[in-house]
Amino acid sequence: MKRLQGTDGVRGRVLKSSECPTNDPVECFLKYNVLTETFFELYGYCFAQELLAGGLAGFQDRVVIGWDPRDLEGSFNDATVRGVRKAGLDVITVGVLPTPAVGLYMHICDAIAAMVLTASHNPSDQNGIKIFLGKTGLKFFPADDVRLTKRILEIDFSMLASLPMLGRNEDHHEVATKRFIEFSLDKSNSWLPVEEFLDSIVVVDASNGAYSLMVKLLFEKLGFKEVIFTNCDPMQGINVKCGVADLEGSTVIPSSSVDSPEGKFSEYSTLKTLLELGRMHKNELRSGRLFCTGIVFDGDGDRFYRLDFDPYTEEIIISGGDKLAFFQTQFLMKTRDWEGKDPIFVNTVESDLEASRAILLLNVDPVQAAVGDKWILWQAFKEDWNARSQVILNQVSDESFKRKILQFSQLFDELEEQSNFDAMKLTKGFLELEKLFAMDERGEDKSLFDRPVRSRFLIGSEESGHIVTQGVLKKRVSETSVFIGNGLKSALNSFSAIRFLKPVDVTSYYRWLMAPFAPGFQKSMPVYYVDKTLLEPGTEFRSNLRKYILRTLKQKLPGKNSQELPRLEEPQMLYILITKEQDLVASLFIRNSGTEDKMSLYLRGRLQDQMQLVDLADIVYRYLLIRVKNRSNLFAKAELSILQQLAKGALSFDEISFPTDLASSKERIFHEMSAKQSLISHTKKGWALSEFGKELLDSE
Repeated sequence: MKRLQGTDGVRGRVLKSSECPTNDPVECFLKYNVLTETFFELYGYCFAQELLAGGLAGFQDRVVIGWDPRDLEGSFNDATVRGVRKAGLDVITVGVLPTPAVGLYMHICDAIAAMVLTASHNPSDQNGIKIFLGKTGLKFFPADDVRLTKRILEIDFSMLASLPMLGRNEDHHEVATKRFIEFSLDKSNSWLPVEEFLDSIVVVDASNGAYSLMVKLLFEKLGFKEVIFTNCDPMQGINVKCGVADLEGSTVIPSSSVDSPEGKFSEYSTLKTLLELGRMHKNELRSGRLFCTGIVFDGDGDRFYRLDFDPYTEEIIISGGDKLAFFQTQFLMKTRDWEGKDPIFVNTVESDLEASRAILLLNVDPVQAAVGDKWILWQAFKEDWNARSQVILNQVSDESFKRKILQFSQLFDELEEQSNFDAMKLTKGFLELEKLFAMDERGEDKSLFDRPVRSRFLIGSEESGHIVTQGVLKKRVSETSVFIGNGLKSALNSFSAIRFLKPVDVTSYYRWLMAPFAPGFQKSMPVYYVDKTLLEPGTEFRSNLRKYILRTLKQKLPGKNSQELPRLEEPQMLYILITKEQDLVASLFIRNSGTEDKMSLYLRGRLQDQMQLVDLADIVYRYLLIRVKNRSNLFAKAELSILQQLAKGALSFDEISFPTDLASSKERIFHEMSAKQSLISHTKKGWALSEFGKELLDSE
């Protein structure tokens, strides 16, 4: 096992140690995909040890720890704090706060790192751990994950019980909350206009998550005509029938999907509320005097989707990461002077291919990264350093110090060329340079390492709703740049951008919201409860899958060229480009989720090829569906049992028998079988098999 971590730290279903089949926390995670409070303590301890061993931290340096509200008893949160303190580092706890607030407070108090205990958009029966490093704001990359995993596997977890807590613990929840609100409402960070949004009624969905405790305080200060809050009760279950995750892949929600008892979103309070408000104010909306908008966060608050009620169609328009980043890019290009720089826009392989083509027309260079906002943060820090180093080189006279600056700049290229992305190595190098500069007594400007600079990095975006732009953190005597995925900042900036750019004509406005650029074809199809090792490079399955896809592509897209393109950041991903006469037609890729127990098929392409691409997607998805399930997985067994029961006829939810040890996950499994994999559907007679469900059952 090289890495316990996925795209962003570790995530999995949680159980108390006493409920697990084994008392070994690592075995429990590897064999049963279950996280225990003992695992959280071990992970916290080993992470702190890694910081100490790597020279990033010294005894009693500080780590900020915060969490979302899914651990209502606090046993997992307390365990993580114990682990870090037992390793000899001090802990600053900030309690329930959004991920961007925890990362921001790390910068405010100059902590060496931050840990956020969250499973983000994942279901409520799961939890996880995210990591940030101080000064650079980087997350762990594969090289860092490998080292931390090695340390975890080599340590005898049982010895943790007898270790004393050497580090101290302070509670900074109140001040951290205050500073995050100040940061978010500062017009240097959120591009709020002078006038208030008195023509807007807003429905805010906190996803029963990290924003639940502060969202009312925030939005009461923003000057909307009316704000209605939904899903602000963690007791109702984080991400349960709320949040961004279930909106992914959709561009519009017809009213029937909400109104009908069998509709996909019939139990989503945010959508119901927005529909009711829109219908109530339809005439005002058509006149352009009023707007009804939804703001939807994920569980830990680093992602955001926007909803708009269309009074002409009674549909709800969804704006995901691609559209929102496009709006914000247009706004920045029209309102900021880029001083001759060639700004760059960073998105990921999951984005609409047409988004990059549209960005090019704005005189912005698109850069494609792997999935995960950590790769966006890499680009942000790299470009920030390139700009900062030029300022330093222009003002520093010492040749030996200039050489050190240039050597650190070369480190980025070396790590990229070797595909050896290493956040700790970069952070350590940055800290050493900063310390050397601070010790210099030649009267140089000591703020050069902190002062905000204008780099080429304009914006970074994931279609899933992560959007990263430069923030300015104001300290007592200085200012510094910060780059953090921040759902609230993105929501406010999107409001400002759309207000600034919107067409005057009302009917044009809603068509523009629906398609600010000519959209491409997008389809994402997940398979849950899978054997992720099948996608490892060199496996027989991967080889057969590649051949099958290439053969199918020739049949379905004749006259097009297909080739596999290795992704050095994510070697497991099977990524195939489809071109015609050097023009990019489509991309097809299959990757393991780094945050959930699933493998997904993604297709991105031109809208003109939609019929062929839909056909292609169904064929390849069927191939995956019947071959990649992990038959020994408890959830896969429960899924199969449900299919077998429904093969005899439709049944209600309560009529379907279910394993008692997975009772708390029954709704989640039904959701993943129906809304995600389309294996079953809800009819007037109850739950019934779909065509995909029948195929999977027949393959057993």
